[in-house]
Amino acid sequence: MTQERISVILADDQTITRSGLKALFEKDERIFITGEASTGREALKAAQDLRPRIVIMEVNLPELNGVDAARQIVALNLGIDVIALTMSTHRQFVAGMLKSGAKGYLLKSCSVDELRHAIVTVAEDKTYLSPLIAHTVVQDYLHASASRSAVTATPELTGREREVLQLIAEGVSSRDIGQRLFVSESTVNTHRRQIMEKLNIHSIAKLTKFAVQEGLTTLDR
Repeated sequence: MTQERISVILADDQTITRSGLKALFEKDERIFITGEASTGREALKAAQDLRPRIVIMEVNLPELNGVDAARQIVALNLGIDVIALTMSTHRQFVAGMLKSGAKGYLLKSCSVDELRHAIVTVAEDKTYLSPLIAHTVVQDYLHASASRSAVTATPELTGREREVLQLIAEGVSSRDIGQRLFVSESTVNTHRRQIMEKLNIHSIAKLTKFAVQEGLTTLDR
């Protein structure tokens, strides 16, 4: 019996990465690339429009980072699973992607065979973590009890506030943020004030530093 092919969207801000992966899977009998995205927001729209089985997601995406993009894609309830494919092994990114609902996490140093295996595994409603990432997850679990009672000093931002904070950190003006999020400039400024009040941070430079520390964006753009 012929197995159904697995449709995949590639979400990565590096054109060469997307092109390379697309070429590698061009003649694959089980997997086909149905779309591409260079930002988290493009990935979300592509997921809505194309409804792939899998989205291969870079964590450090502009406009909308991979963690928040993955969370919104999973929340669509369209049967779309997300696999992180990135260079980052930082715990905050691993934890963020898994908490967002991602079913896989691989490093870009993985082989094509491993990536293919991960795609097929996740398409079968299972989870796949590369060995190094699996080790990180286990270590975090073992040490979780030590900090379980600790109270975080950082208030939790809403999803929209996280989006606004990322765009602020990336140097986007309030007017342009409003256009991208389809809200008024005054609404963006209200979000900015609320973010500053919640975090007790009152400068763009410190907001940017916080956004980078939290993995919302990166300075390597």
